[in-house]
Amino acid sequence: MGGQGEVLKSSVARSFKVALHPPLRAPASEKVRPVSNAVVDYQNVPGGVTASWSPIDGAVAYDVSVRLRSPAGTKPIFQKRVATPGVAIGEIPEGDYLWSITAIDILGRPGEALTPRGLKTTYGVELGAPTFQTKEVQ
Repeated sequence: MGGQGEVLKSSVARSFKVALHPPLRAPASEKVRPVSNAVVDYQNVPGGVTASWSPIDGAVAYDVSVRLRSPAGTKPIFQKRVATPGVAIGEIPEGDYLWSITAIDILGRPGEALTPRGLKTTYGVELGAPTFQTKEVQ
């Protein structure tokens, strides 16, 4: 107000909406490797397990975790945050696992996690016990 009580400036009331960014979506499952329930045979796959997926819009990083597929398997045996849509997991011990990916946004918030996928690692076909070809000692 001015010295005489007159209005010098006025403004129009406006409304606005404040909303959180929606969480990032999970990676498209058809573009994720290894496929669900894959078997990785270290005799045929030198270097071990490698995971890859399509980039997620708005993601600045991805959390990748691998845990045993068992009631005791709640603690990850492999966990890594990467900036690109792929990671070399390497030769994890022979076993039956679940693995997943979660995109991370610029605020550090996790998005929707990929539904855990089965993964089995092996060192080839298990050899059976030897059998006798003949009863004679040679």
